Order: sequence, then structure tokens, then C-alpha cells
Amino acid sequence: MAESSVSRPPRFLPFIVLGIGLLAISFGAILARLAQGFGLPSLAIAAMRLGFAALIVTPLALRRQGWRSLSGMTRKQWLLALGAGLFLALHFATWITS
Repeated sequence: MAESSVSRPPRFLPFIVLGIGLLAISFGAILARLAQGFGLPSLAIAAMRLGFAALIVTPLALRRQGWRSLSGMTRKQWLLALGAGLFLALHFATWITS
């Protein structure tokens, strides 16, 4: 049997990623409340939260998928992605305001 030249990630890596995600979600409300204590408007907090997430996720996604995956998207896929982003922004805007 020939060995694959592609290295596999360690088996524990998904658990680390899930743990980081759990911590990020768990501290979301606390950090939003702290930001409101500084007098920041709710929409600014929501925009910063999504902006920081985009700064973290975008390079990882591009490293894994590359720019070619974006250029191969159809119009329908772009509209669905934009719609999902719009609803996510609406969710955070209303959640943090509440």
C-alpha cells in the first residue's frame, strides 16, 4: 500500500476548534455587554463583531479554498451568500440591541 503524500491534521484538532468556538460563543454576550458599558451603539458592536469574525475566517477560508472557488460561484450562489450575510447582520443587530 502506498502512503499518501497529503498530511492529515491531528485527530484532536476538531476538538480544539470546537472548544475555541464554544468559548467564543459563551463570551459573546459578556463582551457585548462590556462594549455597551463603553457607550458604543448596538449597531457598532454588531458591525465590529462581524468585522472581527471576517478578519479571522476569511484568510483561513482563502488559504484552504483559494480565490478560484470565489470566481467559480454562480449568480445564485452569490445572492444566497449575500442574503445569508444580511440575515446574520440583522440577527446580531437585533440581538445586541435587545
